[in-house]
Amino acid sequence: MQRDNNHPGVKREVIVLDSDEDAPAKKPKKEPKSEPVTSSTSSTNSASTAVMAPLAIRRLQKEMKDLLDVNPETGIKLCREQVQIEFELVDEDKLDVWSAKWYYDMAVTKDATETQKTLAKQLKERGLEFIEFRIVFPSTYPSEAPFVYNYYPRLKGSYIFSQGGLCAQTLSSEYGWSCASRASALMTAVRSLLENAGCRLQTLKSGDCGGKEKTLLTPFAEEGARKDFSSISRIHSRGWHGSAGKS
Repeated sequence: MQRDNNHPGVKREVIVLDSDEDAPAKKPKKEPKSEPVTSSTSSTNSASTAVMAPLAIRRLQKEMKDLLDVNPETGIKLCREQVQIEFELVDEDKLDVWSAKWYYDMAVTKDATETQKTLAKQLKERGLEFIEFRIVFPSTYPSEAPFVYNYYPRLKGSYIFSQGGLCAQTLSSEYGWSCASRASALMTAVRSLLENAGCRLQTLKSGDCGGKEKTLLTPFAEEGARKDFSSISRIHSRGWHGSAGKS
């Protein structure tokens, strides 16, 4: 357990990804890089402020280990070949925050949708290879759903709120998430939802980001996305009936 110098009073659990899922988590000697955390101390709102349960550690180690498998013939990760998404730890010293990168290799195929073709074109125009999302796991995972938000580049469309938060029933621990689900399957479902709704990259030409290039080039922050999700959760406090809105 270490104290976060950027957030006095907040302790962070340091986890090392171990190839043996049954082996106990080890603490590295070096101090990990600091990541933004929310002001909340609830395990529901921020995995970074609570000690990860042993079950969560074993589960995440197993899931990440499977997602790192590579096709020996192509040298490409199997998850990218199968669902066009790559998963990795944002910080190798922490198991509870993942990066999910959406690739668009399929955009040149006959089965590509108009949304996929448009997103691929927009990425190319911006000199980008992928759309990145962040997945933050609660200390009680998989009993509670992970928190997912759009990181960079900024997207717009139905189910996407102004600070990167997402309105999706599958992200709700109470109404959508199942502890039998995996993070990779959750992200695939989120991608399908957003692309089917015609999501696009935000652009200055369309008047997004208040016309400010600095804002356009700044990733969404976890704190802001959590505020979005809190609003979404209040709207759906009695059940999930349609979307709470869009950006």
